[in-house]
Formats: sequence, C-alpha cells, structure tokens
Amino acid sequence: MNDDPVKNLIEELGAHLSQKEHSDVILNNGTGKQFLIAPSEFQEIKPITNHRKIAFVDGGDGPLEDTPNFLITINRVYFSLFQGKKRIKPKANPRVQFFSYVLSKIHTEDGKKKVSYDTRLFPHSPEDKKYLPSESDLTSNTESTSILQGAKLNS
Repeated sequence: MNDDPVKNLIEELGAHLSQKEHSDVILNNGTGKQFLIAPSEFQEIKPITNHRKIAFVDGGDGPLEDTPNFLITINRVYFSLFQGKKRIKPKANPRVQFFSYVLSKIHTEDGKKKVSYDTRLFPHSPEDKKYLPSESDLTSNTESTSILQGAKLNS
C-alpha cells in the first residue's frame, strides 16, 4: 500500500467492481415513459452557419457535517462554453467554490411550530465571492417542517 489514499481507494474499489453490459440502461423522461439508450432514440443536431454560444452549467454540494440544527456543505458550480462544436475558453474562472452552513431554529408562535433558516457563505477565493448571492436572500421562515427529517435538516 502506498501513501496516496486516493490511489489506495481506487485500487481497492476497482478490485471489487466488474464491467457490466449496459444494454438495459434506460432514460426516463419524467412522465413514466422509458427509452432505451440506442441510436434510434437520438436525433442528429443539424449543422448551422451562424454558430451561437451556448453554456452548460452544473453544480452540486457535499455535506460535510449535519446535526439537528445545522448543516455544513462544500458547494461547487461549473460552466463550459461552446460555439458550434468548439469549446471556448471563458474570460472568467469557470468554477465557483464555497462553503456554507444553514442554521435552523424551531420555535412555537401562536401554538404553531415555525422554522427559520439562516445561511452563511464562505467563498473559496475573493474572485468566487462576486458570484455568490446575498446572504439575506437565503434566509427564510416557514410553518412547514417538511424539510426536516426527524428534526434534522436535509441537504
């Protein structure tokens, strides 16, 4: 075993996984209709003369710690730009990273349970900060406790 934990993880996990045939892989369009991933289910995107720019944006979060009244996550948003079939190098950094925590407070008001959520953001760099929303826009109050799972905040 070497000193690189990522390599160790990959080697050990790889020893337990096997390649499987993907003939049964399907896409679900959200209405219950399923489509096999087969060439007949795809349509060619026809070439055009006036290539417009298009951006693809993706992101996600990874919980680092969660308790009944707070949740700490690492967050990342990334984008890629294309024009026609060519990838374009963006003028700005295509990745924004930040840590955040959400603090929940449960209290009773007029006999009803109410929950307030306060979010704080901690950008990875000063450059990332300019792309983050105002924390005041991430504060909410509700009478619904559906976001709680067993009095625990969900990501």
